[in-house]
Amino acid sequence: MRPIGKIYSEKLPYRKAAVILIAVVIVSAVIVALALTVFRPRDPTVTIDLVGLSRVQLKDLVFAKNLTTAVAIGISNDNYGSFAWTDFTTAVKYNGQVVGEIPIQEKLVPQRSYTNITTSITMQLDKLNEDLAAVAAALTGGGLNLTCSVTVYGKIRPLRIWPARFHGSVYVNCVSSLYINTYRSGNEFHIFKGQSTCWTKLKLT
Repeated sequence: MRPIGKIYSEKLPYRKAAVILIAVVIVSAVIVALALTVFRPRDPTVTIDLVGLSRVQLKDLVFAKNLTTAVAIGISNDNYGSFAWTDFTTAVKYNGQVVGEIPIQEKLVPQRSYTNITTSITMQLDKLNEDLAAVAAALTGGGLNLTCSVTVYGKIRPLRIWPARFHGSVYVNCVSSLYINTYRSGNEFHIFKGQSTCWTKLKLT
């Protein structure tokens, strides 16, 4: 008959292995749960405001060849990770034709933050006004819809203390509507910028 102490010492490695296995399973379950809930990638919220157009007179939109005015962009990042990109330019279209562009400078959007970006839009009004009758009808009717779509490629850092970085992309599609304001200053009609709506999709690459 073997001594009890010897039997216990023989079972000890198995008990240690069982404890380690249970710990690994628990930690893995916690990591999976966090990945599917707290750290699950969320699409950012993007807003665009053609702030400069509120000071543009209708005659400037119709008769000028080019127009550069201010644009304010807001980005709400609810992810536990930052997103950084380099300089790029997005095209602005009307009825599928490029009528302007918006340059975006290099930027880092921190994790769980709201970031404001100030830039400008340069509109090629001679292209926009090639069909002046249609533009006038849109401004006085349902609205002149300007669209911009771009895929922004950048680097994602999951946590501040995590040195690893991943490549990712955000697809952004925005529609902005312009109307003629009923407000008149003297004999001048002013442009009224309507609602802008953006859709986004974040992907890890």
